Amino acid sequence: MKKQRELIIPPMGPAWFSTVMGTAILAALLGRRSADHPWYLPIATTLLLIGTLLLIMFTATYITRWIWKTFHGNTHIRLLPVVDPAWGSVSMGYLALGAALLTIGPQWGLDTFAVIGDTFLWWTGTFIGLVTNFSFLAHALFRQLGQPTPVWGLAVVGPMVSATTGAMLLREYESVGLQFFMLTVSFLCFIIALVHGLIIFALSYGAVKRFKPLPLKDAISAWIPLGIVGQSTAGAVAISHSSGLFLRISIHPYATTTAVIYAVIMLILSVPVLIFAFHQTWRALRSTIPFSPGWWALTFPVGTMSLGETMLSELPILRGSLLASISGTIGTAALVFLCFTWTLCATSSLVAVLAYHRRS
Repeated sequence: MKKQRELIIPPMGPAWFSTVMGTAILAALLGRRSADHPWYLPIATTLLLIGTLLLIMFTATYITRWIWKTFHGNTHIRLLPVVDPAWGSVSMGYLALGAALLTIGPQWGLDTFAVIGDTFLWWTGTFIGLVTNFSFLAHALFRQLGQPTPVWGLAVVGPMVSATTGAMLLREYESVGLQFFMLTVSFLCFIIALVHGLIIFALSYGAVKRFKPLPLKDAISAWIPLGIVGQSTAGAVAISHSSGLFLRISIHPYATTTAVIYAVIMLILSVPVLIFAFHQTWRALRSTIPFSPGWWALTFPVGTMSLGETMLSELPILRGSLLASISGTIGTAALVFLCFTWTLCATSSLVAVLAYHRRS
């Protein structure tokens, strides 16, 4: 019976931060649309508060357990990431919550608080994301980690989220030097995540085709590559937009055009990624796999797709074009799907927690 409980609700660990990133990105997306739909704002604010409480609770609980295990001579729990790609969820949880705060806070007159809060969350999430990325890469190069799976992608998506959110945050600063520094860091994060992400996902898809299907417990992770697709689109648009602070007016349109071309390529690549993800999810549903935090992979990647396509449709250079209509429609459809998957994951999480406590 104890083993069954662990399958339903595993011990506190970095994987649980996926609930924060899924909740935060839904809050940010609804907050972005609250100008046209004012009733979105209370919902977005409620989700932001829920995400904040979850982040505080998970952080405090994990650090408390780490301190307890350390003083009792047990070193199995590590404060910094080593080989577990789930630490990418921690990074994205901090980053996504900061982005949601920056989106929603100013709408309540909390401009300064939102900027300060997002700055703290961005640097925390970026540090964790980069450490996770390079430590996992080192272990993948020098150790045998088994068959590559999309779960490994969690280790590289964090820096891509840093690239997008950093490019947005820097526009809130008055110092030109700080703006340029943030833009440089954001661009480097974009390149790091893109290169490492393409390698990892190529290996994972190749392994599935050449060796054996994804284990059922990892089937939902097939959505994770969509996180790179959507988030890199948003990152490319955000970086090109912020680069206008430093490029001549005659040159900046080339940066925007490059972002649009990149976004179109990613949109085309998203089709086979989506087909594969839906197929793997159907496998999991038919086999009635038990709940795990991995279910939250149904939320954040879909949210990044909505964010990326929405930002693409809002570019002035595309105003009134067919591409803007297509990307805007995809962004809206992804948001609707995200509302459904967030509700499913939140309900399943609550049921699992209650079931665990009843059996304890």
